[in-house]
Amino acid sequence: MGGENISTFKVVPHCFVGCLKSIEIRKFAGYVEMVKFVLRHGRVLQTVIIETYYPVDPTDPRYNKKRYNKKNMEAKWVEDLNKSLTTILRQTPWASEGCVIKFLSS
Repeated sequence: MGGENISTFKVVPHCFVGCLKSIEIRKFAGYVEMVKFVLRHGRVLQTVIIETYYPVDPTDPRYNKKRYNKKNMEAKWVEDLNKSLTTILRQTPWASEGCVIKFLSS
């Protein structure tokens, strides 16, 4: 999709409608519109795998070195991102009733 804004598509690519059965999105960091687009138009979509990623910034005030190590903070933030994403995607109409979303974390 070469940098194109997903919301500017005038025509849904044919592969999204009748051919796309699964998609894996790696290093997902919050581009929700793309996932919503796939869900809205993927009629034969069976599985969406999202590998969420949230790098910890040690300067972030939520990062407390005494309470958490970096790996634990990343896991916590990825879990929060997954929950938020699940809530957003449940409000989106899905073209495929049998589609399942699976989350992985890096």
